[in-house]
Amino acid sequence: MKDVNLLLLAVFPLTFLIAYPFGHILMFVIIRAWIGKNDLNFRDFLYLKRTKASIVFFSVLIGAFLALMNFFNHFYFRYNIELLGSNKFSLSLSNLWFLFTFCVFGPVIEELFFRGFLYNFYKNKGIFSAIILSSVFFSLTHFDAYRIIMIFIIGVFLALSYEITKCFWVPVLIHGSINMIHTFLVFEPIAGFLKELLYWIYGDNVLFFRLKLLLISIVLCILAILALLFIMHLSGNNIFKGKKFRNMIFINKDDDDPLIDTPLILVFVISIVIIVARVVFKQN
Repeated sequence: MKDVNLLLLAVFPLTFLIAYPFGHILMFVIIRAWIGKNDLNFRDFLYLKRTKASIVFFSVLIGAFLALMNFFNHFYFRYNIELLGSNKFSLSLSNLWFLFTFCVFGPVIEELFFRGFLYNFYKNKGIFSAIILSSVFFSLTHFDAYRIIMIFIIGVFLALSYEITKCFWVPVLIHGSINMIHTFLVFEPIAGFLKELLYWIYGDNVLFFRLKLLLISIVLCILAILALLFIMHLSGNNIFKGKKFRNMIFINKDDDDPLIDTPLILVFVISIVIIVARVVFKQN
């Protein structure tokens, strides 16, 4: 566990501060070096069970619901609706490269790290602990104070889908779908429709506007939960039943390693400092 924490200490302050996508390349290099050092293969610690086409469909559906939640969450805190749709998407080489890195390469590397790597190493403390810890650090390392709760929620969905399906590619698909759908939501022609919808929701009262967005987000979250339950039914792995549920909240008291040791606490502090600094500098 200490090797893992030291790896996290090296990765977290660096990856998301380096120009995208080089941070993900650095993340992959460090993970690959750790695997080589411990004489492992990806199959030694990844869930790679095959999945069904119906699960793929519901995974994309979850991605759509979470992408919409993420979209409305943005305007909950920063209601600059007039900027929506100011840019039009074109099939230029730079935009295609952006789509690849943002919707394919990035999700694969992040899921390899946060779910395949971090989640699995904390799973011996209990599934519940692994879900919370991996999701907390997933949200912190995006360094966005306004979206920290939303990204945490996304992390929980990704970890649960990984555990339920026993397939690494399911959270990758959900993650990639979120990024892809959110990208097209902010460009024309979809952005034009959403802009009019937001103005209609806004009315002339900021407080009611935020309450409406909160209610919309709650409905979308419930729909995502229902889709996840469908996936659980299709996969035949009900992790909330009987012994499986008890194992979710079980913490191995015989393990001498602490749940979070000093290096991870340091990572946590560094992440908080970066988030606060970004908010302060943006306001100035």
